[in-house]
Amino acid sequence: MNRRVLVPLALIGLCSLVPACRPRGHAGVTASTELERVRRAQRERLDALLRRDVAALGPVLDDSLTYVHSNGEMENKAQFLETIRTGRIAYDSIVPTDVRARLLGDGSVAVVGGRAVLRVTAAGQRVAFVVRFTDVYERRGGAWREVAWQSTRLGAGG
Repeated sequence: MNRRVLVPLALIGLCSLVPACRPRGHAGVTASTELERVRRAQRERLDALLRRDVAALGPVLDDSLTYVHSNGEMENKAQFLETIRTGRIAYDSIVPTDVRARLLGDGSVAVVGGRAVLRVTAAGQRVAFVVRFTDVYERRGGAWREVAWQSTRLGAGG
């Protein structure tokens, strides 16, 4: 490798060892504190979904939200809130497992992933299934807001 490639690679490796280079959130807040705030925002969102509380759900969702359901249907924020408000889909229980969260870049974006057992009522039918999900949050105006959700339904062995 030539020097033009080796020097940037060495700096990237060195930066991973220096605490000042690591994502810290904002105003000196630690990454673990920010991740706890992300987890709290996710719990608030899931609780609001279970209560069908659109007023509480709205502020946790970013206006740019892309929500992809396990059946491949995609909705924006307004469409998703309408789905919840009308009960077109009602989340009866949500049990997340194997959840992992990490901050990206400067610490203003978080990716949360895991599995969840969902029990929903849709089109008058109660169904239960397991999904693997990716949930993306961005810190805006001092609050963590969901910007993307993608879930994939897993087979019976899930």
